[in-house]
Amino acid sequence: MKNEIIRLECIDITVDGQGVCKKDGLVVFVKEMIPGEVADVKIIANKKTLAFGIIDKLLVASPHRIKPDCPISYKCGGCDYRYISYDYQLELKKQILVSTYKNADLDVKIHDVLGSDDPFFYRNKVQVPVRDHKFGFYRKFSNDIVEFDKCYVQTELSNTIFDDIKNSLLNKKIDQYFRHILIKHARGTDEVMVGFIVKDFNIPKIDEVTNELTTKYSQIKSVILNLNTRNDNVILGDEEKILFGREYIVDEFDGLKFKISLKSFYQINYHQMQKLYATARDLANVNKDTRLLDLFSGKIDLIGPLLIVSLTGLLPWTDSFFLEVSSTFKGASPLITSFFATVSTFFSLTISSLIGLTSFFFGFTFFITIITTNPRSKIANGIINIV
Repeated sequence: MKNEIIRLECIDITVDGQGVCKKDGLVVFVKEMIPGEVADVKIIANKKTLAFGIIDKLLVASPHRIKPDCPISYKCGGCDYRYISYDYQLELKKQILVSTYKNADLDVKIHDVLGSDDPFFYRNKVQVPVRDHKFGFYRKFSNDIVEFDKCYVQTELSNTIFDDIKNSLLNKKIDQYFRHILIKHARGTDEVMVGFIVKDFNIPKIDEVTNELTTKYSQIKSVILNLNTRNDNVILGDEEKILFGREYIVDEFDGLKFKISLKSFYQINYHQMQKLYATARDLANVNKDTRLLDLFSGKIDLIGPLLIVSLTGLLPWTDSFFLEVSSTFKGASPLITSFFATVSTFFSLTISSLIGLTSFFFGFTFFITIITTNPRSKIANGIINIV
């Protein structure tokens, strides 16, 4: 079967952009194949009931197929849909959600996907692996590094700063000390954080690199060394050393200011985040008498706090009027953090807490609005049924 070429028609697409084909009881996943297309496909790997292939010859092309804007998209593992027109990408993503809920036997209305006004140069965080004098992203399903001159999804400023960092480390012959380069760009304030994930804190000429960057870019407010000596795929280590400025940068959104550290979780698309939270606020239809249950599924989200602020004008969780954006809540699980804002009560709890409290809250009959973000497998079917 391996290396065999068979003719297939694509009938569906996976989340990561692989076309789904079927033939004689075999499911074949084909890289960069679009529903409706017909191609001669070369099988590169196979098991008993499934196989993986690549297009050997495209016979019937989709009207939605486009030439990728990025010259390395075919081998870089960073993006999955760049060969598909953006409008059709949105249709496919909606259909993936429809299929997901249908397969879970849940009757949920799926609205159209709210597309971006500009789907380029939007990412406010980029992390680039460094290995064997190469700087780039991993090839899909591989640890091989694909170098790039310009990334079409990270911000223009991040691209420019990264290019200067790469050239500086190579010219000074110190790139072997580095594992990753991490850049965060706060779009609401234009502040930038540069994180160097390194194998050793003792790096020659690192102060020169820092001085060059901070002198050239006034937007850089934080430069941090992060020590990672692990032998796995975890990017960040536990120990940090500040080389310049603060341990955080500040972003502004919806009238609030946020402290973002190197390890903070934060939405990577600032403009789509505005649409996301505005839509959540509209759909929640809450008022000052609403009790709000926020199932944040293990990571902090901002929808609940933003709803409270918009309804009451009070900040539920503050530090000098800054909301701290953390990677996880500190403390043992189960954990309940309660915010009281006059006549509105906000509960934020982990899914494990919810399981332990189902008998007390018995059916959640007094909760009017429930929010969850990115639940994945952390919300069990039993919890969904209770809700």
